[in-house]
Amino acid sequence: MTKEKIIAGLDIGTSKVCCVIGSKTNDGTFNILSCAFAKNDCVKKGVVVNLKGLSDVISRVIYKAESEADTKINSVYVNVMDANIEGIKSRGEVVISDRDSEITRYNVRKADDNARSISIPYEREILHYIHYGYTIDGEKGIADPSGMFGIKLESDLYLITTKAAMFENLKKAIRQSGTGIAAAVVSSIPTSMALLSKHEKQIGTALVDIGADLTEVSIYTEGLMRYLKVMTIGGNNVTNQISAKLNLSESAAESLKLESGILDREFTDDDKLILNVDSRKRVVRKKELQAVLQESYKKMFADIKEAAYKSHIFRDASNGVVLTGGSSMLEGAAEMAEIEFGCPVRIGHITELANMPRSMSGHIFATATGLVKYGFKEIEKRKDVIRKGPKNAISSAVDYIRRLYREYF
Repeated sequence: MTKEKIIAGLDIGTSKVCCVIGSKTNDGTFNILSCAFAKNDCVKKGVVVNLKGLSDVISRVIYKAESEADTKINSVYVNVMDANIEGIKSRGEVVISDRDSEITRYNVRKADDNARSISIPYEREILHYIHYGYTIDGEKGIADPSGMFGIKLESDLYLITTKAAMFENLKKAIRQSGTGIAAAVVSSIPTSMALLSKHEKQIGTALVDIGADLTEVSIYTEGLMRYLKVMTIGGNNVTNQISAKLNLSESAAESLKLESGILDREFTDDDKLILNVDSRKRVVRKKELQAVLQESYKKMFADIKEAAYKSHIFRDASNGVVLTGGSSMLEGAAEMAEIEFGCPVRIGHITELANMPRSMSGHIFATATGLVKYGFKEIEKRKDVIRKGPKNAISSAVDYIRRLYREYF
């Protein structure tokens, strides 16, 4: 009988909290055992504004997922997405003392440590980093130098940083729910693992995740994330415009957007909507609503395009743009984005799953599903280190103990 390993991904967003529990058999098959989500109003622009409330929401969602999967989880892989996230390129190097000695995991870690030892503001911390590759004695493009020979080892990293206090509040909310944290990662990484193929990341693709009050723009080329920008715009901006221009409450405007929002259909003056607002009937012309939506989305896409072009590598995204997030699901959003961006645009869908309990909406469960895949990838990395020999295995064990110490002490 094939033994299954189980991992849970927890996606904490502005409007919702999602949990996905998945397994992976020895033959590499991904199975989704359960998925659950609940509305969340305890986070604003990635900042926890109600610690106890968020902890309670997390507890409920995890309990739902555990009940459906008929299993107990002790820790989760969690995403981080807030307006304070920044990406920084850095390089570190180390000289191997003995030319006849192979490069060990310790040497690799030392080169990475030197790359991470850059001056950053006191209130910030490095969330995690992405390897852009290693260079040995001037030879670039080396994915993993462990076990190789050389004199000078250089490490190129893309450091993801965030405000330490904001991150600590998020971790505290999770721990108060009675759940441990296996690892934390910026949202774009797991979202891309759920929605983008390896080929799409290789040839160049921009991933745009439009949330309630934050939009994450990331660009992938040559298989890696090369650019990251978190913008303080999202679906709430659209709701606020509807509320202001149609003189509706925010809750009524949000319902109108979700239930009747259409960007690309032609309406006449006779096409109307009848709303019940404060026990009174209110008539709204569909053309009027559509005009507000089109104006809001056009501005939002223009701002996203400007941010993407500032990366100077958006032109390398030959595959175009993949949209995700609740606001991307509005009818006609992808078509409007394609006009504004001037390149192919598609809506993201979760791929490479063998089994799942029911239909899973990509814009709801993409990040949580990606976190499950990310967790299994991290486990495989640790196994690879052990396979490379005793020196690397011992160094890996030391690294693991250090990570545990930093996490809990």
